[in-house]
Amino acid sequence: MEMLFRASGATCFLVAGVSLYKLDFGLSNAVPLAIFVGAPSIVALVFLNIARFSYGFRLALFFGLFTISVPVYAFEMWLHYQYGSSEEKIYSRMEKQTGQPYDRRTRAEVIRDMWQQGKSAYPNNPDLFLSPPTEDFTGIWPLANRSGVSVVVCNETGRYYIPTTDRYGLTNPDSIHDLPSRDIALVGDSFAQGGCVEDNTATQLRKTFPGTTSLGLVGAGPGLQYALLKEYLDVIGPKYVFWLYFENDLSDLVDELKQPVFRKYIEDPNYSQNLVGRQQEVDQVLDTFMEGFERKASATSLTWRPWRPTDIFLLRRTRQQFAMNLTGPRLQGNDIDTISTALPTFESLLVRTKEIVRNRGGELVFIYLPSSVHFISGGRSERLDYKLRDDVIKIVDRQQIPMIDMKAAFDKNDAPLGEYFWYAGSHYNIKGYKLVSRHILDFIGSRQSADEGKQ
Repeated sequence: MEMLFRASGATCFLVAGVSLYKLDFGLSNAVPLAIFVGAPSIVALVFLNIARFSYGFRLALFFGLFTISVPVYAFEMWLHYQYGSSEEKIYSRMEKQTGQPYDRRTRAEVIRDMWQQGKSAYPNNPDLFLSPPTEDFTGIWPLANRSGVSVVVCNETGRYYIPTTDRYGLTNPDSIHDLPSRDIALVGDSFAQGGCVEDNTATQLRKTFPGTTSLGLVGAGPGLQYALLKEYLDVIGPKYVFWLYFENDLSDLVDELKQPVFRKYIEDPNYSQNLVGRQQEVDQVLDTFMEGFERKASATSLTWRPWRPTDIFLLRRTRQQFAMNLTGPRLQGNDIDTISTALPTFESLLVRTKEIVRNRGGELVFIYLPSSVHFISGGRSERLDYKLRDDVIKIVDRQQIPMIDMKAAFDKNDAPLGEYFWYAGSHYNIKGYKLVSRHILDFIGSRQSADEGKQ
């Protein structure tokens, strides 16, 4: 028994050491420090000095830990079963809906397979897979993707959405940059990029306005969205800029405020990397990353990590259930007070964007995109941004920015979850994207009618 305690003590010290190394926000947050460093260290000290305690204490400790561990690990195994079961239900439902087998490969596997077929495929959004820059970083930091390649975005229907990037690394047909006018620009995250279907909002709008340009990127928060607009707005020159706000953007902004390059854009209105003229450098950075891709893929967010036997031992699902993952942003992401701290920065970025667009002869329009949580009885989400809906709308109203409220549009349907989403927690389905594009076209039509009435 003594050897078992000592081995467990050494393991606890190892857990504490790895946690201290991986915690990405230093020593300032007491909660993750206590959970991942403090508790294992205390347990390790007790276990390593177990010989100092009486036999009765050791026996009581052993049975106490056993009594606690059994229900905890039973709960973990139940969560694994539930998670796998719900995934399979989604796969089966989408297979019935599409009549095609569901592609269960990870994004990293898709990229690898495409390279083996001689196709140039890259991961999507450099911010999600490049190592974060340091405070003294002076090189070039890609905001968009590599130019002229396929990027593996996401899969919710059984088929991966894999668009080709334009000359600036954005997911648009490259030919639109040769058109005389590009009236519409979409700014946002995956909903602006078109996740996870080809027949998305930008595609729909191009039927009427062929030059519609998307600046959207999966995982982009307001900081990255603003930076992309700063860098690429001049080469687009749109009459309308539609800011597609989704209900995780404030959480993303909290994380972006920790990233040195994004902070430069946010804190300095004049900052720019002049990326339009440096695409070759951007491509080189991303080409360098792709060297040794197999080794790097497992250490990045290129893939949803497959299940491993150690996941049960490390209580992976339990930690996810209670938002107690190792990295700081996830722990803080469920804190509504923390998310609220991003509101002033968000308002500042909106004000600045409105001014930039207006100075170039355009108009900024805000589109509020709701998540599925609003349409589920008793629904809850890992991201609590949806609880700040009223605060976001007040900011938009205060800055007198025209707004299209898609939640109000979805509410007009008796069953919006089934009508506009693939399933709870998904992006919009084709009907959802079509409704968004219809409201954009209606807004432009009303503006054009108003302009004609003034003449």
